[in-house]
Order: sequence, then C-alpha cells, then structure tokens
Amino acid sequence: MSKQYMTARNVWIGSYGDDTPCEIEGAVPAPADPSGFHGADGLCWRAETQSWEPYVPPPDSCTRLQGLLALGMERAWQLEQLVLNLPTIRPDLTDAQIWTLQTTYRNAQTWERLHPFVEMIRVLFGMTPDERDDLIRLAVTL
Repeated sequence: MSKQYMTARNVWIGSYGDDTPCEIEGAVPAPADPSGFHGADGLCWRAETQSWEPYVPPPDSCTRLQGLLALGMERAWQLEQLVLNLPTIRPDLTDAQIWTLQTTYRNAQTWERLHPFVEMIRVLFGMTPDERDDLIRLAVTL
C-alpha cells in the first residue's frame, strides 16, 4: 500500500511506497483518493491524464436536451432503450422504482449533477465521477 502526500499548500504531489521515505519538505498525508483533489492554488490532479490541470468546478445542472446532446446519439439511444426496458433489465427494482426512473427520464427538464438518475447514467456508461462532471461541463456549452 502506498502513502500519498501533498504539499503544505494542500496540493497532492505523489505516491510513495510504505518503505520509501518522503523526502519532500513540508509534505503531509493526502486524502485516500487524490483523483479530483484540488488545492488552494487552483490546480486539480487528474488520474486519467496523470497531470495537473486547472480546476473548474462543474455546473450543478444542465437541461435534458443538453445532457442528451452531450451523451451523443449512440449513448442517448442506449439510455432510451434502458429506460424503456427497465423491468426486464433490472428485475430487482420495484414497480415504484421503475416508475420513478421512467417518469424522471421522460419529464425532467433539468438534470441535476448529483441526482440519482444522473448517477444511474454514470454507472450505466462506466463513467468516473470526473467523467460525469466533464459531461455536464460539455453539456452546458451546447
């Protein structure tokens, strides 16, 4: 298991094995999952690219149309099919849960970033939370 460190300015700087001493002055233990961690200097570590990037907070929501456009035609069609076929795809869901998800899909005019429906979309398409946030960032530009 590796230990992760961040500078005194609260910026994550790397991982070191348990038996490797941290030689960086002023380093303190970082959060267990540094992906997406950002410090006061405005930079954010992106595990996908293994690089520091300027941190731009994601918008809280986008319109339904923006979300579908950001998903793209193929994934939007897959989502439509999933919602229509929920009873056979997810037999573990109750009728009330299925009705709620289908009604949310058909009628919600706004997709809230942290809403359970958007979380279902994230899981369905195997997105990380950062990728979900990037989708919302893209959506609001469309």
